[in-house]
Amino acid sequence: MSAMLGPTPRHSVLFANNFPGPTLGGGEVHLMHLIRGAIAAEWQVSVAAAKGSALAGDTRAVGADVFELEYSRARMPTKPGLLRDIAAAYDADVIVGTGFLTNMLVRRAAAGLEGTAVVNIVHTEPDAARHEGSGPLRLGMRRRVDASSRDRVDRFVAISSAVRNAICAGGVEPERVVTIPNGIDIATVRSDAGLPAPEGLRAAGPLVGCVGRLAPVKGVEYFVRMAGPLGFQVPRARFVIAGSGPEESRLRAIAYAYGLGDRLVFLGHVSPVAPVLAACDVVVIPSLSEGFALVAAEAMALGKPVVGTNVGGLVDVVADGETGILVPPADPEALAAAVARLLHDPALSIRMGEAGAARAEECFTVERMVRDHLALFEELAASGAHGASSG
Repeated sequence: MSAMLGPTPRHSVLFANNFPGPTLGGGEVHLMHLIRGAIAAEWQVSVAAAKGSALAGDTRAVGADVFELEYSRARMPTKPGLLRDIAAAYDADVIVGTGFLTNMLVRRAAAGLEGTAVVNIVHTEPDAARHEGSGPLRLGMRRRVDASSRDRVDRFVAISSAVRNAICAGGVEPERVVTIPNGIDIATVRSDAGLPAPEGLRAAGPLVGCVGRLAPVKGVEYFVRMAGPLGFQVPRARFVIAGSGPEESRLRAIAYAYGLGDRLVFLGHVSPVAPVLAACDVVVIPSLSEGFALVAAEAMALGKPVVGTNVGGLVDVVADGETGILVPPADPEALAAAVARLLHDPALSIRMGEAGAARAEECFTVERMVRDHLALFEELAASGAHGASSG
């Protein structure tokens, strides 16, 4: 193939991702960093992306070989064979799934591929779907499907200790699980923070922000419900929500019921989000489940104190009492009390913001994340690890 001309690559990796969106989600931003890093390290990189997706275009632009697949339910039975053919054509040392569906597909695709190691990157807690309306029957089915083929995986990559603990609790041996925290491009985040903020953020008082997908699992409802009591504690406070999703109309209705009026601004989808974070005095992450919380790390990189919930990966990102304050989930009164504490104590906010910036630089750089993933891929490629996990 023409892509194989030129210098001989060190190794070959195939990434599979089924996100169909016109923009990149958090998992796809993570994947783009890995793709760029692997190309810079002279790996042969191929990507099986959703047809017409932003990821397909972006990965092609940085020099990866892209195969656009239709991940529809009707065409799903053919996908393991297609992935197997791509991996065989590129003599892939490693094949990587980047979400529940593609993790299941690469397990099947690698069957019969001699010397190809299987990696599953896990971005969410296994039962996080319950917050999106998945009932016990569907969750139980997902667990059974996962359990039936997880012995084909050479390494699971968990993006936080909470995700790792959940994987191990599901029956995976701890030695097959590697924790590699997500990373952010701190230089880009700080550069983007200097861009003009969206209209509507010229608040007369302190600004409290929430950035994320407007879906039940993100808990934005509790941010809106927090704004009511917080308005009595800090009358000049203003609020902003940046993000879009299926919950927007319901959230607007709740805001109307609380009489928030123009004190709460819905910005819709914003990219980049750094100017919004930079405009905030406090950033709130009210999630019910969180694999990692990139927004928290980005806010910390900008020196902003974070109020979050003590769930999932947020516990890894936010050092409670040092870089922010963690409270129980689904508790708007606790959120309001924590935010009020920071707004009433500017010196505390500054100390937590400075500590957060230092923590982001030490623990959550994209360079560290890419280096750790490539070291894992290199180890697996060099050892011919495929099949070791199944005996």
